[in-house]
Amino acid sequence: MRRPGTTAYSKHKNTHFLNHDRTIIGEKGLSIHRKIDPRQLDSVMNAFRQFRVDLTTSTTRGEGTQYHSALSQLEVNETKRQTPLHDISLETARDTVYDSVRSIRRPMTSVRIGRAILIGRKNPLVSVALAFHPEDAEMMHQERADIIDSLEALSDDIYTSEDFTWSNRGIPHVSVGKIPRSTPQPHIDQMLSAIEQAAPITLRIDRASIH
Repeated sequence: MRRPGTTAYSKHKNTHFLNHDRTIIGEKGLSIHRKIDPRQLDSVMNAFRQFRVDLTTSTTRGEGTQYHSALSQLEVNETKRQTPLHDISLETARDTVYDSVRSIRRPMTSVRIGRAILIGRKNPLVSVALAFHPEDAEMMHQERADIIDSLEALSDDIYTSEDFTWSNRGIPHVSVGKIPRSTPQPHIDQMLSAIEQAAPITLRIDRASIH
């Protein structure tokens, strides 16, 4: 799907990889996320640890092999399954997103924290997370939409938006950890309340990293 004034990728397939990285999205996918300094969430993580019931299955962000909390705008598996993007080089995708979506070059400062929530209630392990204030969440939704638009514009013009299967990301959030779905509701309510009380008023979120 092309925007007016852009060139269909397929018209330049033969020269596009010349002297460039030949890795394509269909092979490795593309991810975009914004890191969050974990020190900003120390009090939140401590509150979560105090309320974990089943320590054998509960996990805390940043512990062991867990990555620290971050705002994810695009996931590897999500991009790998987009058939219209399979043959597009990662280099082109990165450059296009970076050039087209200027907001990813800057950190998000003074992002307001909203409520503590649960994500993925149908899974054996549910995620405990902090949502963002609705106005700041809308800004994150728009940035993701702009990223997706810039990638779709790289596809051949035989494709339309209906040919893409982007995930419905729901509420922008920062993950705190995971707990068993079987955790009693009263305990969950106490945990969420404690996390909200421990949460900072605002967060600074780093500029985006594209991988």
